[in-house]
Amino acid sequence: MIPLIHFVSNKKKMGEFAIGTWLKVAAWLIATTIVVLNAKLVFDQILEWFSLAENPVWLWLTVVPLTVACAALLFYITFQPLLTKTVKDLKPARHHQPVKYEPETKLRYKRVAITLDFSDVDQNVLDSAIAIGGTGAEYMLIHIVETAGALVMGQEIHDMETTADWDNLKRYAEDLRSQGYTVRVQLGFGSPKQRIPKIVHNFDADLLVMGSHGHKMVKDLILGTTIDAVRHAVNIPMLIV
Repeated sequence: MIPLIHFVSNKKKMGEFAIGTWLKVAAWLIATTIVVLNAKLVFDQILEWFSLAENPVWLWLTVVPLTVACAALLFYITFQPLLTKTVKDLKPARHHQPVKYEPETKLRYKRVAITLDFSDVDQNVLDSAIAIGGTGAEYMLIHIVETAGALVMGQEIHDMETTADWDNLKRYAEDLRSQGYTVRVQLGFGSPKQRIPKIVHNFDADLLVMGSHGHKMVKDLILGTTIDAVRHAVNIPMLIV
């Protein structure tokens, strides 16, 4: 009730619909009555618990601090709007300032990390990364094996999927090298959210390019989105294609 009274009494927020003086007085009288009655009820109940408790120490450690905290909160929401200005004046927007564009005099990204999952998204990811880095940059192609065996055994796993992923990764690299690009490859094992940031850090990348692919539906709820986790774990710019 108290925040509601503060809100409907504020003419800057309510305008012509703000309540009048008499209604405001009545509202505060009603709120005060309710607060006092509830406070008395709480006080009487605590006294009863103390009178019945064989060891009141736990009451002093739990109930009393909680009651004091609630009382402090009630005091704050009652008097804070009266003591401080709750609505700050909006500052007028600055007039448009022309942006000065300066062409890049040197390559900005020299080490570009690229995550791949061997899907249709990979082509757009590679095109975007190469367009940014050009032939002067060094690229790291990354793929993470997420099988159950990879999660348990890590790089010790030697199954058909790992072999196929490694062959695909090398094939991507060979295609790019034949076009004059400097490319490394790195196969990771386990959780992409953990492995990708480590590989990117070890490569000392300037930019990370990722596709907007990921887990879907129930698997997404269980494993979480890779992109969100990775972008919080790296301190370099990311391009999500």
